[in-house]
Amino acid sequence: MNTQNNTKIQPMYTGIKLVMGWDIGDGDSVAFAKSVTDRVSKLEPLYIHKSRDQQVEKSAVAKEDDGTIIIGSDAAKLKNFVVSFKRSPRDWDSKSSLNMENRQHMSDFIKGVSEAILQNSSNRRVIRSVITSDANGNAHWNKDEVLLVVGCPASVIWKGESMRKQYETLISEATGIRNVIVTEESRAAVFSLLEIDSLRDKLDIQKGILVVDYGSSTADATYILPGRKIINLSWELGAAKIEHAMLDYIIQSEKTQATLAKQAKMYDKNRLLVARSNCNHAVFQLREDKEDYYDGKLNGNTAIKIVPLPVIDEDGNLDFDDGESVEIAIKYDVTEAMMQYAVDGYEFDAKKNGEIVSHGTWKQNCRRFLDDVKQTLEGENIFVKAIVVTGGGSNMPFTVELCEKVFNDSWVTPSDASSHSVVKGLATIAYNEVKAPGIRGDAIDLIIKRCRQHTDKMMGDITENLSGKAYDDAVSALKSMTRNASGLWDHIDRATDFTNVGTITSKIDRAVNDSLKRNKSQEIQKSMKAWSDSDASEIVRVINNASSELYADTAMSDMVRISKDDVKAISSRVSIPNITMPDIAADANLIGAIVGYILSAVVFVILAFIAAIVPGIGPIFVTVVGMFAGSAIVEFFKKYEKTPVSLASVSSAVNKMEKKRTEKLNEIYNPVKSALRDSFTKKNVYGEDFENHYAVLRATANKAFDRILLISDDDQ
Repeated sequence: MNTQNNTKIQPMYTGIKLVMGWDIGDGDSVAFAKSVTDRVSKLEPLYIHKSRDQQVEKSAVAKEDDGTIIIGSDAAKLKNFVVSFKRSPRDWDSKSSLNMENRQHMSDFIKGVSEAILQNSSNRRVIRSVITSDANGNAHWNKDEVLLVVGCPASVIWKGESMRKQYETLISEATGIRNVIVTEESRAAVFSLLEIDSLRDKLDIQKGILVVDYGSSTADATYILPGRKIINLSWELGAAKIEHAMLDYIIQSEKTQATLAKQAKMYDKNRLLVARSNCNHAVFQLREDKEDYYDGKLNGNTAIKIVPLPVIDEDGNLDFDDGESVEIAIKYDVTEAMMQYAVDGYEFDAKKNGEIVSHGTWKQNCRRFLDDVKQTLEGENIFVKAIVVTGGGSNMPFTVELCEKVFNDSWVTPSDASSHSVVKGLATIAYNEVKAPGIRGDAIDLIIKRCRQHTDKMMGDITENLSGKAYDDAVSALKSMTRNASGLWDHIDRATDFTNVGTITSKIDRAVNDSLKRNKSQEIQKSMKAWSDSDASEIVRVINNASSELYADTAMSDMVRISKDDVKAISSRVSIPNITMPDIAADANLIGAIVGYILSAVVFVILAFIAAIVPGIGPIFVTVVGMFAGSAIVEFFKKYEKTPVSLASVSSAVNKMEKKRTEKLNEIYNPVKSALRDSFTKKNVYGEDFENHYAVLRATANKAFDRILLISDDDQ
């Protein structure tokens, strides 16, 4: 997601009407979609069988002689099909038991999924706006109107632009969809948590969460602290190992070994072996048995089943009976002993990033995987509090139990949507790619606009507070003068109580300067704090509103929210240093301006009463009002400093000053605020600080938006 700080975000995907997420798993596959053009649309499942309305399809693929692609359980009914064909691009050139490259199997399966979605009439309500039928009645995707996001493991084998681009190209060529994104399944699993009702009141994603995703081919762990950190670990520790262990249990059984020995004598062979690499039918059947067992569907029912096992001779030949292949049919039942062997007896190598890191049983390797996750997190000084265990493998209860033992101080819960633990997140990511840039751009622009208003209000608050207090202190000083002269305000001796212009101006000048000296730092700091708090509150308000717009589900958007503490934490880590606004109160020009304008306002009132008895003062009214610095006004009045003024006139002026307080402050508000703004924004003084402030705001707002997208610094 583009998060440039100084430009308006523009959508990368324009013209998109539908987004889809496909989870092409090694065991199962599932797809979801969402309309982009319909504001109230929700994620909806897509059926990936051409006629049956089933949401989950087995990942199996076959090809008929005429080139027709068959997928899922239908493929498993044919003689030749493959399972476990999902490979990273670096292994695409290796061949399967059908002597075909894995690249082709992956392409065929993805194409089969695409065709099944297009053919199933139950999907038409969701996808009809983005498909077109050709002259033969075959449906095709409108290639530029769909965005498809497909997941991949978080392993470094898949990491990197080259690997993902190859997979994206393969998917695009297989489906005819131009816009394809490949992203980590584990990150998508975090998004899927937002869809789970039972977790909404229990998880605070903004405080960090660990998702452990047990898929068919890999075990992935993703820790996300939105806006700050993302950590991915992936082991080749898939739940598919369980059905291979079940197969091993059957092959090692006395029944199977006796049957093999009997067949060897029949064909005059020293020994016969089960061709494990050709046991696709058996593996497919045992996969369903495994899922039924852990889903509780067997319920103690140990009905006898039959599994076909292909046989090879000691030279590795499949065809040795006059050129015909040989199979043996073995009866079995799914027992506690078999499943105990699958997790506690069968040993295999577990790999990380292509290298063997552990050898042991499923449980042992799982424990070591979780230990690796914990050690990695603690190495980053992360002590996770909330863990969600998801993926098909989470149906095995011991995966949750092991997680509780390793992370004994954490809250651990299994997902209640394991089959959809990735796909909904993939579709949500696709939707965000289309909608988020425009929402982000509007949000950032609104934040900057509102925050400029906050700056203006801050300057207004400083002006109002400082001017008002200085004005009031000047009035108090003059009141004190008349009280000291007569002792009683209401009984001033009009004949004998006099002062002079110099005393009055000095008194006002000192009172205003003392007021500013006493209040300026406090008032400026208070106003600037309110300014900063308003900016932070604005970011929170706008970004959370954007979250509600992005995630139409109110309960979901409530899970993806930020706080003022988040904004504070974000702003301390933005790439542009935080603004450190200098001490505006120390600016002599600013203080001089405020003193000048206050003196102008107060002295003007005084002069209005004494002008009639002091010749020559009247014509200077306009000049006084135009004065800038307080010192200039004091200097101007020095030639009148000896001019006598009755305290009665001063008393009347003070009364008028109190009555005209609002009017006089309104008169000086704009010039004082203008002087304050000049002081704040001078290019050679504080102007750069203000530019930095808005740059910080933009960067902070962008990273706050990243948080509601669950994007972290590590993603950039």
